[in-house]
Amino acid sequence: MRLNRSIVQSFAIVSLLISITVAFPLTTDMVRSFSIQTRYASLAMTALTVILLVLSIKGNRVLLISVFSFLLLYLYGMLLAAFMGGIGTAMDFLPMTIFLCLLGLLIVSQRSIVVTQSEARILVFYIFVFMLVTIVYGGLVMSMPPHYVFQIQTESHGSIVRYGQGVTKFFGFGVVLCGFLLQSESSVKIRALFLTIALVFLLLTLMGGARGDALAALLVFLFIVATRMPLRTKVLTIIVMALFVLLILTYVGLDSFLILGRLAVILEGSAGARDEIYANALQLMGEDIQCTLIGCGFNYFQHSLQLNAGRYPHNQLLEGIIVWGVPLTVGVMMFTLYGLFRALREKGNNDAFPYITIFFLLIGMKSGSIISSWLFIISVFYYFSFGLDCVLSKRRR
Repeated sequence: MRLNRSIVQSFAIVSLLISITVAFPLTTDMVRSFSIQTRYASLAMTALTVILLVLSIKGNRVLLISVFSFLLLYLYGMLLAAFMGGIGTAMDFLPMTIFLCLLGLLIVSQRSIVVTQSEARILVFYIFVFMLVTIVYGGLVMSMPPHYVFQIQTESHGSIVRYGQGVTKFFGFGVVLCGFLLQSESSVKIRALFLTIALVFLLLTLMGGARGDALAALLVFLFIVATRMPLRTKVLTIIVMALFVLLILTYVGLDSFLILGRLAVILEGSAGARDEIYANALQLMGEDIQCTLIGCGFNYFQHSLQLNAGRYPHNQLLEGIIVWGVPLTVGVMMFTLYGLFRALREKGNNDAFPYITIFFLLIGMKSGSIISSWLFIISVFYYFSFGLDCVLSKRRR
């Protein structure tokens, strides 16, 4: 029975992560069609495994705290939004977000190791297969220099789009998984394999052109190398990465990396349209004391400035403060970071989920919204509850 439950949990976490991430790397219509079919299949698998888990559910404090705190904060945000005027546009996303995040919290809270080594391998294989699908369906052209074809985005914008946050985030997710497997695998040959795959995914991440997502993936990978690998492995990894960079510069050149020019813009002191968005968010927090203290509800930022729903603050910490106020948001983030720190210290060698969480937390500081970034939300409330549970356990001793 234990073995069966373990298998169900593995299917649940893998299908959950696939159903969330498979919508990221959209390039051509054929890739989108494949992505939609994969998402339906993975969502069906997620629902089936959750039903099986519910039949033999094991209640624990982490599960109870995560579900209760999530529902409490999101219902509170909806109540404030109903009074403050932002509820209309927020309801386009919130029902699906609440449903999927509850499923996610139920799945990740059922065991101490959320994403095991074997599950990380399956996810790397899934990302590698999607890379091949993208090549076959014309979303990734392997001529020199290699480049993406953003057909969907180009048709939507009416002009040629040369970078995509989705593909950058998707293959960055793969880089993080490979970094985890590098430090957890014992075989030298298997480590060499995952280092090779990591470098391929890193190349595809940088080609995607989204600055924050690519930097987040690189930072998490280097963090794993610096803190989790023995000295010999660190040196070999750095040497191989340096040789890989030289190889890319020699045979591919810099033309494939639009990200370099986009990073140069930041170094010149401009973050593009986000400068104005951040300034507006900070001004709103300074002028409206209610938002700062008790929050103003979902989508109040867009409602108050008469912006469309897509013009959210692009920083989920700032958005959280506007929705729930400083005390609640800072309190949740403090326990989340504490729980994440404890998980890294106690389970970092065996669990990929802390590194996945760091990756999406970093991305959340520059993009995404707290009403649609499902993996960000699941990770925050899981580690919030884990951190709070650690504190409560200490006090009882």
